[in-house]
Amino acid sequence: MLEAEGKAQAVIVKAKAQAEALTKIEKALHAKGGLEAAEFLMGQRYISAYQNLGRKSNSLLLETEPNNVAGQISDSMNLVNFNKPSQ
Repeated sequence: MLEAEGKAQAVIVKAKAQAEALTKIEKALHAKGGLEAAEFLMGQRYISAYQNLGRKSNSLLLETEPNNVAGQISDSMNLVNFNKPSQ
């Protein structure tokens, strides 16, 4: 019984931490330069992900164009801007 209660409490703590993180991200995106910073980080992560794929011996079929970093970032930012309140 105690183990189950402990696990339930851990889930609650994790959910609260995730909610706080999302709130901070939302505020940062709406701050001056926030979207530009997000674009920069997404570009870095996109490039890093493709670099890591190239280091592993596996076979993948990718729908996207790996050399179209700007397009991928633009598509991702459109998701962010979709939910952005109008000013």
